[in-house]
Amino acid sequence: MFGVFMVLLLMPKCRERAALGEECLNDECEDEEQMKDRIGRREEEERMTQSPDALIGSINLHMELATKKREVSHLVDEMQRLQSSINNLKEISTSKIAQLQDAVTEKDRVIKDLAEKLLRQQDYTDLKRELRQVFNATIN
Repeated sequence: MFGVFMVLLLMPKCRERAALGEECLNDECEDEEQMKDRIGRREEEERMTQSPDALIGSINLHMELATKKREVSHLVDEMQRLQSSINNLKEISTSKIAQLQDAVTEKDRVIKDLAEKLLRQQDYTDLKRELRQVFNATIN
């Protein structure tokens, strides 16, 4: 029974301590939020109190960065266009080379045919000369 009485006696003090702890915790949370607000305001004030030269320098850097990004994008587009042109030229060159090889093959065939015809013509000329000699020998 003495234990129950002690618990009942200490209960209000425990509640009071818990309430104080809760208040401290709330105060700490509020202090942390206030600290964050103060830091944010201080950073904003620092940005606002920067010299005009520093602000202009910062703006110039941002503008240069944007310009460089556009240039890089333009160069990438140009590189893709040039790569496409190179591929197109490769296809055209391959096709043209094949056409030229076919033309050379055809010309070689024509040359061979003409050489054979020339040999036949030479044989015909030799035969004609022999026939004249035989004809002349028989007439005389």
